[in-house]
Amino acid sequence: MIETLTQEFVDESSDRLQRIDTSIVEIESGAKKWRDISIDVHREIHSLKGMGGMFGFPAITTISHRLESYIKQSDDAGEIDWGEVHVFLDHLTTIVEKAKNPNDSAMTKILTSLPVFHSHAITASSGKRIQVLLVNHNRIIGRLVAAVLGELGCGTIISTDPFEGLREAVLGRPDLILISPTLDGLGGVDVIRALNTMNATQDIPVAVVTSFKPGHNELAGVPEGTPIISTQTGFEEGLAEVMTTLMS
Repeated sequence: MIETLTQEFVDESSDRLQRIDTSIVEIESGAKKWRDISIDVHREIHSLKGMGGMFGFPAITTISHRLESYIKQSDDAGEIDWGEVHVFLDHLTTIVEKAKNPNDSAMTKILTSLPVFHSHAITASSGKRIQVLLVNHNRIIGRLVAAVLGELGCGTIISTDPFEGLREAVLGRPDLILISPTLDGLGGVDVIRALNTMNATQDIPVAVVTSFKPGHNELAGVPEGTPIISTQTGFEEGLAEVMTTLMS
């Protein structure tokens, strides 16, 4: 029964990816406009994201989430790079064709190779573009932070789920992690503590992004030395200061 359902998922996923790819080719050729088919494409990607983990393919869920986030950020900025969208689809297609979820090592290589939306091309001193993981469930704050990061030349990966955020951090190895103290299912402070103790993430800089004022109960327990960036006062300056330290 499980094998049959898994095969049905693989077959259905293959069909979904083919429909997405066909839609993008039509956009690139000028046969259709993005606005005319965007809802259908989003629906297909969202279905892949939702069903991947259920059938033993968490990689499909993670990559589909990245693709969903990439398209949204790019669309908001009015500059979707369809060539980069194909990179996501190629990885998803490879997994579906093999009908096997990649191991953690392979998944790390995939995630680090995926495009991340950049509105500018500022790089760190190492010459590497800065990639920031934002773990936050508030869409308004998320868009605000992503917009400012874009102005600073950073690519932003947004996760609204703390457990998904931890997985992104371990496998994706971002240059900086920004966390809201209030998350659903696991508090931001607990996420920071986990990141600080895991070998895979303890060297990644972490900062808190919040609308709370210093001394608020939700900020109690934030590990000493963790920068707290307020969205109410000096947000851009605080974020820029953290980024400057990172890139020095």
